[in-house]
This record gives sequence, structure tokens and C-alpha cells, in this order.
Amino acid sequence: MLGNAIKFTEEGYVKVKVSMIDDQGREVDGVSLDHDTSLINLKIVVEDTGIGIDSAEQEIIFDPLVQSENKTAREYGGTGLGLAISQRLTHILGGTITVESELGKGSKFSLFFPNIQIISSNPRTTLVQENVNPSIDSLNLNKIMIVDDIKSSRDILIQCFEDKNYQIFLASDGIEALEITHQEQPYLILLDLKMPNMGGEEFLKIIRSEPQLQDIPVIVVTASIEPESEELKKSIQGFIRKPVKCSEVFCCIERIFNNLDNKSPNNHELCQTMVENIDDDVVTIRNLTVEELSELFDQLQQQQQKCQEASKTLKTRIIKDFISSLTQIRNKYPYLPLIEYINALEKAFSTYNSDKITEIFNDFSALLVDLDFAVNQQ
Repeated sequence: MLGNAIKFTEEGYVKVKVSMIDDQGREVDGVSLDHDTSLINLKIVVEDTGIGIDSAEQEIIFDPLVQSENKTAREYGGTGLGLAISQRLTHILGGTITVESELGKGSKFSLFFPNIQIISSNPRTTLVQENVNPSIDSLNLNKIMIVDDIKSSRDILIQCFEDKNYQIFLASDGIEALEITHQEQPYLILLDLKMPNMGGEEFLKIIRSEPQLQDIPVIVVTASIEPESEELKKSIQGFIRKPVKCSEVFCCIERIFNNLDNKSPNNHELCQTMVENIDDDVVTIRNLTVEELSELFDQLQQQQQKCQEASKTLKTRIIKDFISSLTQIRNKYPYLPLIEYINALEKAFSTYNSDKITEIFNDFSALLVDLDFAVNQQ
């Protein structure tokens, strides 16, 4: 919703307000909150002075099929499915979402979540601990360098190691990275490719040509679908697509260092094998080009009406036809999230679990949103 507000607002403001609400609908602050209170009502408001929404359309803006075909989506880009996904996630969390808007003046979306439990633990630390692969703790990783020109991308990777006793060095381009590499000789480098001044590939060429640096393991972390050249593949030990998950980073690190411990006699062969054999969770769509992803998105969009019909009727014939259509698309475009979606739907259909089938049908719009994100990142 915040992304929509920014995209559709050319002048004025975008505001986000988070507040606690008592049972009478009044805002309360942490100071006046009863210390014995363990539950609160949470309200999040996203308000903008953008293009606004016509009153006639406000009742249908959360419909994924209507949204994906509307004029706004065509003019401003994207699928137009964001609000449908926002509503679904809000409902899953037990909340509600409402909209107030006037065409040409702006919009205000309000999310309300009742009875949210107050916790005292640090959620960021908890998330990292849940994703940590314990075997990484035994690896010799005293120095790690993160190279990325985008601060938020660096921060995400820093978070992965925040409960570790590692020295983390940061660089915003290849020039800074080269200086730090000469001074500190890190044990591992996490490297973006597209950066100003000196990009990742140029940096790699330099360190691979210097005997004292050429054996430092490098994991490329980028928005690209796959390594762009054979030369790049031979220069790196790992490849992770953005957006990054800490579990993917740990999985990749463990794989690399376990293989390095085997002391392969051919380092270039090892590097290429490492890239090709990274789990699908790490390189989700490495077998598809940008053009193929775009074609896949178009074909899946054409299946939305069939998905809606199957979801409404739950008729065996229509569900089978929908699965068959997706399977044909999957055979041409082996996109991992699509494969997982089909497998889940087939499993639910085999036992005719109607609630689960309906839930999976509702997930189809989320599949499209994720695919659209992947296409637009290239």
C-alpha cells in the first residue's frame, strides 16, 4: 500500500501513521497504557494526496481479476494486484482494511488489527535465530565484507550476522571494496554486481589476478536472474538473487566452505559446479530469461478467469482443466513457484480438501505479484 501511495502521488504528501486504539476507538500511547495489558488494538493508516479512486470503483478495487485489467495498472505499470494481496494478508492476520478516497484528491487506507499480543523480545533477533543453520557457527568466518551501493541491501545482510561475533566490513563500490580487501583480506565477500565507479565484475577480475586475494570465496548477491557469463561463473563460489533471505545466505555459505574443505584440485571447476548446483531456494528462477518470465506472466494472467471460475464452483472438471492448463505452462516455463503451486493444488485436489483448494486458488494472485516483481527487477 505504501508503494502504491508513492507511485500514484506526484505532489503533496504520503503519510503513514501507526497507533494503538482502545476498546472505545480512542488512540492511546505507551505511557498511559496499563502495565498489566497484554493485548492492544493496532491501527495503521496510509494516506496520500495522489490520483484518488472513483467512488464507483472503491467496492471492486480489492478484486484481483478486476485490478489486473484496469486502466490504472496499464498506465502506471505493475499488475494492479497489490491491494488484493494486502486485503488477503490483512484477513489472514485477523484484521480489516478499509478505504476512503476522492478522485483527484487522494486516498486513505486504514488497517485495523484487534487483540495484538505485546511481546518484549526483539523480533529481528528472533527471525535471524530461526533461520540460522547451526553448522555456520563452526566455520572460520571472522571477517566478512559486504559490497553494495544500496544501504538497505547492506543492512539486510548485516542483520543476518548480527548475532555472530564477526568483523563486518562495508563497501559501496568496487574501489572501496578493493581497498578493504587489500588491507583486511576478508574470509568471505558478499558482492553486488551493478555499482557506480567500479562494478562487481571488474572488482572480481582484479582480485582473481592477485595471488594473495584470488582464493577468497565470493558470493554474488544481485537482482540478476543468473550469472551473465561463463567467466563470471568461474570467478564466484555462490549466486543469490535479491530479495535476500538469511537462510539462503547461510545455506550457500555452508555449501561453499564444506566444498572448500574437500580441497578440490581445480578451483575454477569447483566454482562453476557451485553456481550450477545451488539449491532452487537460492536461485529460484535461474533457468528462465527475462523474456521467458514476461511470457510466463502473460500466460498466467490469461488463466485468472479460469481460476476464479474454479474457485467459485469447485467443480471437478473445471479444477482439472485449470491444473492441466498450468501444467502445460509449467512444462514450457519451469518456474519454481509455479511448480510448487501446482504440486500444492494437486495434493489438495487428490483428497478434495475444499477449504485447502479454495485457499490455494486465492494464492494465485500472489503468484502473479511475485512473478511481476521478478520481471520488473531486471
